[in-house]
Amino acid sequence: MVRLVLALAALIIAACSAPHRGPLLVASPLPQPFSDGSFNVVVSRTAGAMAESGTLKQWSVLQTPIDHEPISPPAPGLTPLDPASVYAQRVPSVLVIMSIYKCEKCPLWHLGSTAAGFVIAPGVLVTNWHVVESKTDQFAAAVTCRGDVLAITDLLARREPDDIALLRFDPAGLDLAPIPLRDAAPVGSPVLAIAHPDRKYWTLTEGLLSRRASVYGGVNADRRDLRPRNLNEAPPTGRLYEPVYPNMLRPIVTVTADFGVGSSGGPILDFAGNALGMIASTHTVFSAGGEGHDHEREPQMTIRTCVPAESIRDACRSRSD
Repeated sequence: MVRLVLALAALIIAACSAPHRGPLLVASPLPQPFSDGSFNVVVSRTAGAMAESGTLKQWSVLQTPIDHEPISPPAPGLTPLDPASVYAQRVPSVLVIMSIYKCEKCPLWHLGSTAAGFVIAPGVLVTNWHVVESKTDQFAAAVTCRGDVLAITDLLARREPDDIALLRFDPAGLDLAPIPLRDAAPVGSPVLAIAHPDRKYWTLTEGLLSRRASVYGGVNADRRDLRPRNLNEAPPTGRLYEPVYPNMLRPIVTVTADFGVGSSGGPILDFAGNALGMIASTHTVFSAGGEGHDHEREPQMTIRTCVPAESIRDACRSRSD
């Protein structure tokens, strides 16, 4: 009996003295302390100097895809991780996609719009087409979590209805690991989102993949676009739920992980660090209001729409729609 007690005590002491293998030992991928304001100032100055030297391109010259070889994202990972480990592993490959412009009222360079994008192959990132689509003369750049400002050099592919843009960038010698794509994750899968809502950079949220569906008019079509417009032919008859005008349908997924303005292009990840999709848009559902609809409507829920990984993989094969 004494030997058994001593053996148990030895096991407890060994367990307590063993290094902790959970998320408490995961080092932050962000410089600490991290300040959003300081980050904005530093990258604005760096990007401004790069724009003046001719290193950065303007968004207006990044609107037409160039010929390229098919892009091959890495195979999905299988090892499940805790959220802290997924965050530490993937944050270096999640970039800030930013616009920079020279102020007309002062000698400084300023940040324009900011969004997200993530690396899917060496020197290739994916973001939303609505982030890239622009007629302005502001300059384009991608920024790492360490503040490295990278030049965006080419538009490789665009899928306007799917809200996808593939961009080539100069990694400047940095080893930015591509994030694998995982197709067809089922509804109910736990997910993580990494994005930059309201310039709160590299924010992590958690939720579920809540829905798979198809929509008319593109991924970000207004919810009123439930049927195609300006079509004179009668819808075909068929089985229940058979798509009407299937060539106009675009796949989407929705998630319950939170995100907001500035998050466009961020990855939706599983717990193995694979991208199940990409953040695209939000739509707030309001109540109908009071009697006679005179009372102010109240928000009831937010639908968070994302581009599925399958659409991104398909865009890797060709330049445009």
